Parts: sequence; C-alpha cells; structure tokens
Amino acid sequence: MIYIIGDDSGPESEAAQVLKDAAARAWPWICEDPHSHIWIFPNIQCYGQKPQDLDIVLLALLDPARAQFQPTVDLFLLNGTRVETTRVQVRSFCICIEVKDHRPRQVRFEGNKVEVRYLGMGGRSHWHSATQQSEKQKYSLLNYLKKHMPGANMPYVCNLIWLRNIPREELPRLTSNLLPATFIWSGLMNAVASNQCVWTQNGTTTLSAVSRDSDGVLAQASELLGHRIEPTALDRQRMDRIANGAISHSWMSEVGQQQVVFHGRGGTGKTAILLSLAWRLWETKGARILLLTYNRALVADLRRLLTLMGMIDDVGMPLVEVKTVHSFLFRVLSALGVIDHDEDDFLENYARYKEDAISLIRDGAITTVDLEKMVADDCDDLDWDYIFIDEAQDWPENERDLLHQLYKPERFVIADGKDQFVRSDAACDWTKGDIVANSIRIPLVRGLRMKANLASFANMFAVELGLPSWKIERNPEAGGGKVIVVEGDYRDAEAVHQRVVDSARSAGNCPVDLLMCVPPCMVYDDSEGRRSVARDMLEAWGAECWDGVDDNLRREFPVSVEKLRIVQYDSCRGLEGWSVIALGLDDFYEYKLSTAPSPAEGTQASSIDLKMRFTNRWLMIPVTRAIDCLVLNVSSRSSYIGSALRRVSEQCPDVVEWHKL
Repeated sequence: MIYIIGDDSGPESEAAQVLKDAAARAWPWICEDPHSHIWIFPNIQCYGQKPQDLDIVLLALLDPARAQFQPTVDLFLLNGTRVETTRVQVRSFCICIEVKDHRPRQVRFEGNKVEVRYLGMGGRSHWHSATQQSEKQKYSLLNYLKKHMPGANMPYVCNLIWLRNIPREELPRLTSNLLPATFIWSGLMNAVASNQCVWTQNGTTTLSAVSRDSDGVLAQASELLGHRIEPTALDRQRMDRIANGAISHSWMSEVGQQQVVFHGRGGTGKTAILLSLAWRLWETKGARILLLTYNRALVADLRRLLTLMGMIDDVGMPLVEVKTVHSFLFRVLSALGVIDHDEDDFLENYARYKEDAISLIRDGAITTVDLEKMVADDCDDLDWDYIFIDEAQDWPENERDLLHQLYKPERFVIADGKDQFVRSDAACDWTKGDIVANSIRIPLVRGLRMKANLASFANMFAVELGLPSWKIERNPEAGGGKVIVVEGDYRDAEAVHQRVVDSARSAGNCPVDLLMCVPPCMVYDDSEGRRSVARDMLEAWGAECWDGVDDNLRREFPVSVEKLRIVQYDSCRGLEGWSVIALGLDDFYEYKLSTAPSPAEGTQASSIDLKMRFTNRWLMIPVTRAIDCLVLNVSSRSSYIGSALRRVSEQCPDVVEWHKL
C-alpha cells in the first residue's frame, strides 16, 4: 500500500505524487499488498527542531522478496567491503528529500555539493548551501524521532536533494546525494543505496533502514509524522489579529527610516502589534524579521503560533524567527571570537563576554567591516532585515549597545512595557548609548487582550496595591470577563477548576489556551528534571499538561491542544490565556518581595517602600495575562494580597467570585 499523508497542495505535494506514481509503476503489486507499506509525507513539521520544515519524508516497510531493484552504483557493507550483486532486496527505508525548483542559472556546484540562489528584500540575492540544508534536515528528523520515541532504535536516514529543473547530464559526475529532474523508481533506490550501506546474508543483498527486529519503529514513526497540530479557536483569533491587525500606514512608512518604539503597559497588545507588523513587512517586502526576548516560555508560545500560520521561507527557515537574547548573543559572541570556552560556562560569564565584545568594537579591534562580513557569512542566523525587541525597557544597556553595533537603529522596532521590570528596576533607553537612535515613540493605552471587566479589576487592584498611576483603558468592544478568587489549597478546588475548563471549552477553546502560573515554592526536582506541584495535581485529576517549569520542555511548544500550559510567574510576561490560573499568588508576592533589588545609595524613600513598589508592579504582570477569566489563588484573605483582593471584591461583587475552601 502507498499512502500520501498530509498537505495536498503546493510543489512538495506534487513531488510526492510523482514519487507515488514512480513506485507504483516499478512495483505494481505494492498498491494492493497489505503487508508492504510506503508512507510519503509532504511538508513535514518537526516541531522544535531547526530547520523545522522538511519537504518530503518517505518511510517504507516492504516484502523483500518482491521489493527489489537492479543496482547501477557501487555497493558497500558497513565495514567498507564492496559488494557484487545483480539484485538488491529492499526491506525498509527512511528518506528525507529536499525539493528544489530553481532554474539552472540559480544553481551552482562545487564538487558534489550544490548551492542555490535566493532573492531577499530589495532584490538582494545570496547563495545558500542546499547540501548543508539537506544535512541539517536529516538531523532534524532524527532528533525529532528520538525526542518523541525514547528508547527506540533509530532508523538510518538517507537525505537526498531533488533538483527538479536540472537534467541528469548537468549534475556532477561524482557520487552525490543529488537527484535529477526526472528519474525512475530504481534510480531513487540506487541513489539511496549509494548513500548508505547494505548488508548480505546467504548470498542475498538487502537495503534496510532498520534491523529486522526494529521494523516496528518505522510504523511508529509514520504515526508520529502524520500528526499535525491544529489551531484552537483562540489560535484562530490570534492569527486573525496578526494577519488583519490595525497597522497604521504611518508605522509602516517609519520602519526602516527610524527606530519605532511602541510604549504601553501589560495587556495593551505590544507583542500582537509586533507580530502584525512583522506579518505586514513580510507580505509587502518579503522581509526577514528577528524577534528577541529573554522569556523562553514566550519563545515557545510564539513559535507555535507562527508555525500554525506557516511563516516559513523557501529554505525551510522561519521568516519571523523568535529567539531568546541569550541564544542569539551566544551565536554573535561565538562568531566574534569572544567565547573560547565550552557553552556550559556561557551564562555564568555572560556579562563579561558582552563587555569584552563591546570593548573590542569601541577600541577598533573589531571593525564595521568585520561585523558586516560576520553577518553576511551566516545569513541564516545573523542576516535579518529588521530586529524586533520585546520588553525593551528591561534590557541591560550593554545588550542594546551590542545590537546597535550589529544593526542600524532604524532597522529596530521596540516594544517598551511601561512599569514592567523583571531583570532590573531601571528602564533601558533605546534612544541613547554608543549609537544614538533617531526614534518615533507610539503610546498604547487601550487594553486589547483583556475583556472590559478584567481591565476594570486590574485598575482597582493596582490602586489597592498603592499604584494609583497604573491604569489601563477598558476596551468597550470587549465586554464581559470574570475574576474568581480561590482561598485555600487549590488541590481542593477540582470542581472550580473543572468549571473554568468547561467554560473555556464552551467558548470554543481548548486546555492549551489556558495558562497556569506557579511560584518557585511549587517547583521541585526529581530524577527526570524539574516539575511543578501543579503538574502532579492536574495529572491526579486526569488532565494533561505542558509543564514549562522544566527547562528542556520549555524549549519546545505543546503539540497537543489538550495540554494545559504551566509556567513559573517569572516566565509569564508576554504570554496570554483565555483563562489564567495564578496559584499561590501571595506566596509569589512574598518571594518577589524577599528578592527585590535594594534601592540605590542615597535614595530618599525607605528600602521596604521601594521593594514593595517593585513587587506590586511585578504583580500586575500575571494579573493582565487573561482574556476572559482570571483565577487568583491565595492561602488566606488575611494575607497582604488576600486583603487587597477582598477589598476589590467588595467594590465589584458582580465581577469577582470568591470561593473559600
């Protein structure tokens, strides 16, 4: 049996059909044999890998007595011994094919390696190594299978490049992994055989991707690769907000001419505006955009959203790449030669590495020409048309200065979150520094995420916390919204929690649209890594979750829509949920107060007043994450946070629902 699984449109799907027809012509019996299977997957997504998009993957489990071909290439055993035979049996294969539709003038060869030319913004062209891209795709597939099939024996992946507009006579006359424009099925099998070893037994030569006792791995892999993440109702709303966002024509005209700074509090839609602007720049100019944040949980969330939107270029790389500033600057500092140690000590010496790089640039040891060459030599990771900065007010000045040395300030779009500080207590001014940036400042005041009742609640809560100047404008077009306060141990609130989940489902949402925040006291280490008490609680209730407190898990986004997202409070900024459940809010308050930065010497206000102000401002971040329902859990109404919530609930009893367990 032959199956094409997945996307049925586009050049990759057309190529998949060509492969299916070729297999059916060579082995007519395959179409009816229930014991032999060829799975063809066009446009595969290896979520969390780089590159994530693979053009075509072929898997097969076959009857070797029937699936045979005549070899026309040299065959070798694993030990290098050459094999002489007139027939090769095929038991299984795992093939990753990169499809290139470039014209001959857009293709060049160096030995058995191939490069193809791409056009960027403004007609700028660059040559890209299809050979390296194919090799990266091979390991993306392998790593994805390893991640989701732990303990299984991995298949041998043969990676090929199909140049669909290059005839055979124009290919290098060397052994390579290149396929010409046209070929028959035996030609594909010979290409595989020339790029992987065969094995012999009792005079029979066999080509196989797995050992005989591991055949089940390929069936398991086919099931995994056939899975696609589906957008939820909230995903569709967010995607529509990005694709059809109200982006002013004046904003578009300013980008590239001067640095654009969007300034607003949490919930005013800064991140959504960044993504909408990125979408529009891609649509109108074909621009490649790098969005930098320090929040790894936000990186995973935005990558999931952009994956659903299909924002991938011809190389299978994101058109809007979301990275943490740490991972991006590790790449930059490595390219500059500043880092000469293992990655293990990078974060420990991060501040010194940045200062070393800036000193080398200021002293002229690294010149502008050096920086331009570094970017040009690494076009996939460093050559970006625009740089978008999330929560820019909270960045250290040396990161600002280093980025302004790499890219001209007019290529920056900045999201400045007023009063939202996590990494420091002093705002970073992106108009200053080594390179003074000419900027336009655009204020954002209306709450775009939260329904009107939640915005009103946030304003009243801010007043109770001693933040009278903190204010967000209600969005009259988004009516409704409710707040639920749960006093006591949330593990005893299963009925309340289930009602929140059911309410979200009735509005067309899924558990992945919900967000649960936990304080550090609800996180612990076990033999498999870090996990949260919330995860234990949800699993005991029979629910699934994505436990983002685990550093490794937080690098990838949840694939299943049934997984409720869990993050620590410190990772919640920039995230949103249809319903947000804030566990142990008073515990988090005490933790933040105890770790708040000490005021600068000579400050007039008392240390405790300034620390409380810092902590209270921080508390407004999780309070502004919800769209429809905000659940706040406190241990007691007599705690500092519990008392503030009680006073607000008395002012708006129609909005706040209180449950004492």
